[in-house]
Amino acid sequence: MGAKAGIAKIATAYSVGAILGVRGLGGPLPGLLEPALYAMLFAVGVSLGLERGLGRLLARRGPSGILLGGGVLLAGALAGYLVGLVRGLDPWLSAASAAGSGWYSFTGPVIAEYDAYLGFVAFAANVLRELLTLVLYPILARCCPLQAVSLGGATAMDSTLPVIARYGGPDAALLGLVQGLFVTLTVPIIVPVLAAL
Repeated sequence: MGAKAGIAKIATAYSVGAILGVRGLGGPLPGLLEPALYAMLFAVGVSLGLERGLGRLLARRGPSGILLGGGVLLAGALAGYLVGLVRGLDPWLSAASAAGSGWYSFTGPVIAEYDAYLGFVAFAANVLRELLTLVLYPILARCCPLQAVSLGGATAMDSTLPVIARYGGPDAALLGLVQGLFVTLTVPIIVPVLAAL
C-alpha cells in the first residue's frame, strides 16, 4: 500500500469516527479500547521481534531515541513559550502546553487547572499533533523516516507507532518506541513544572 492510500485510509477512519461521534452513534464498546491498544502494541512487538538483529538495532537506537525525545521536549517548550509571548498568552502555560508532546489526556487537564481556555487549547493542540503525525509521517518517511519520528512525540510509542513501523521500518519503529517512552515518562514532570512558573 502506497503512502497516498495509507493516508486516505487514516483520514477516512478519523472522518467517519468524528461524524459518528458528533451524532452520538459511535464510541468504543466499554472496556474494549485498552485491550485493543495492548493488542496493537503486541502486534508491533511481534513484527519487530521477527526482524533479525533486533538487539543490535535497540542498542543503536536507544540513545538516539532518548536524545530525540529530549529535543522534542525542549523544542516544543521553547516554541510554546515564544508563541505565548507573540499571542499575548501566559508564556509558561503555552510552553507547558507544547511540552505535552501529543499527550492530550494529561496536558489538557493540567493546564486547565490554571486557565480553562488554555487547557482547551492544550488539549486540542496535542490531539492535532497526533492526527498530523498519522497523516504526515507516511509522506515524510520517504525522505527522512528517522527524523520524522519526532512528529509523534509521546504518541510514537502507542497510537502512531503502527504508522511509523509500516512506513519507516523497524529502525524507525524502535526509535519511536524509545523516544515515545522517554517523552511519556518525562511529560508528567515537565508540564506541571512549566505550568507552575
